[in-house]
Amino acid sequence: MSRCAVESRLGSPFFRLARRSLALLAVSALIPACILADAPQFVTPGQRAPVLDLFDAAPPILKVLTVKDGDPPVLLNVPVRSEDAGEQLFAVPWVDYGTPQQRLITVFRIGASTYDDSTRAVGYSWSADGLGSGCHRLSLLVAHESSFDSNLQVISSRKSDVAIATWLVAANEQPGMPINFDDCPEPAL
Repeated sequence: MSRCAVESRLGSPFFRLARRSLALLAVSALIPACILADAPQFVTPGQRAPVLDLFDAAPPILKVLTVKDGDPPVLLNVPVRSEDAGEQLFAVPWVDYGTPQQRLITVFRIGASTYDDSTRAVGYSWSADGLGSGCHRLSLLVAHESSFDSNLQVISSRKSDVAIATWLVAANEQPGMPINFDDCPEPAL
């Protein structure tokens, strides 16, 4: 083979590709076989507002609660989830919340947990004794303790931390005198 024939073969596209492949192989032999990324840093989850599972609330929030003085207490149960970052929840039920006639029922403390905990619920018995006739609203407010002031009113800058469930209540309905829900107290929130 002549020298020109060898030079022409070395300059052919096939030989150029072969040289590049060998160069790539040589470089890859110098690089470590495994490239390991740093382990991800664990970040403590931040606090998230509570979420009330109103679909599974008992009694259903879309049902009017018909109660009379002397009736057995109404059992209320609402599943709740939240990311608490170590701060407990307050569950605060009110009658006619946000109106001049609002009345605090009680306060329940729920231990801090994580959003993955689907076993928590606010459950309590409520008696309508002494409520008076007519339409009322039974509201359950759930938020982190720091969202309430000393009078258990929601701090305005923390409203986004509050979950609310509300039931309409027909109290002490008299025969032949149905409750007019247009007269139900409207909250001024």
